[in-house]
Order: sequence, then C-alpha cells, then structure tokens
Amino acid sequence: MKKTIIITSIIFSIVGAGANFVYDKFTLLTSQISNLKTINKNLQTKNNALTKKQEDIKNKISQRKKELYKQKLSRAKKKLGKATISAIPFIGTSSVVGMTYWEMQNYCNDIKEFKKFEESIFGEYDQTISVEEKAICGYDYETIENIVLKDLNEFETDTKNWASKTYDQWINNLDSELNRIKNEFIDTK
Repeated sequence: MKKTIIITSIIFSIVGAGANFVYDKFTLLTSQISNLKTINKNLQTKNNALTKKQEDIKNKISQRKKELYKQKLSRAKKKLGKATISAIPFIGTSSVVGMTYWEMQNYCNDIKEFKKFEESIFGEYDQTISVEEKAICGYDYETIENIVLKDLNEFETDTKNWASKTYDQWINNLDSELNRIKNEFIDTK
C-alpha cells in the first residue's frame, strides 16, 4: 500500500508538473497570438494605405502620360505647320521666330509641369535649375527674333540659292508625282 501511495504521488507530481508546463506554454502562446493579431492588424492598415497610395501614383502617372501624349501630338501638328511656313525663306521668318519661341516656352513649361508632378508624388522636388534651363527659358521673343534674323542676314545669298534650288526641286518632284499618278490611275482605266 505504501508503494501504491508513493507511485500515485509520483504520478500526480509528474502530471501536475506537466499540467503546469502546458498551462505556462498555453498562456505564453495565447499572449504571442494576441500580439501577432495586433501586429497583423497594424500591417493590414499600413498595407491598405500603401495600396491606396500606389493606386494614386498609378492614376497620376496615367493622367500625366495622357497629358504628355496630347501635348506632343499638338506640338507635332504645330511643327508640321512650321515646316511648311519655314520652307519659304523670308516670308516665313516671323512665323519661324514665333514658332521657335512657342516651342521653347512649351519645353520650359514641360520642365515646370514635371517638377509639379514630382512634387505631387514625393511631396518635394529638386529645385536646382540647370545652366541650360536658365539660358533657354530666359529667352524672350525679341532675343529669338534677333538670333534668327542675324542668321538670315549672315547667310542671305545662301538662303536665296537654297530657296531657288528648293523651288526647282519641288516643281520637279510635283511634276514627277503628277506623272506617276496620271500613269498609274488615269492611263490604266
């Protein structure tokens, strides 16, 4: 009987120690799970905020891309107009000056818009201004006009010769094209 009581005491001691160990581990794990739930909730909140910010950035970039496409297409149209006008020397000089001034102002505006765009995304932008930006964006209409007129005056004879040759080339090209079209479309019917 003594042996039974001793064995039973040992068994209860072992079971008690095991139960105490399990209880301690359970309490620790419960606390850790609670902490992990709190951390997870905080991370989900941060993730949602970052996802929204990323979506805002994507929308801003998409909108900026559309604006740039629109601007570039508009400039391409204006450049085509400029090319036609500037092909006629002296008559198109004022148009060349105006279009050059307009193009330079647009490029400077692009730089300003990009800085605003950068600021809208990052909250700040690099405010340094390059030497080229200071020079180009500092030109006014009269300065550009003087540069173009100076070049035209320096190369007046060359410009006249070029205009004469270009006119002759245009006439020859138009005649060739007209003959080609006539042969291709009129003579085949």
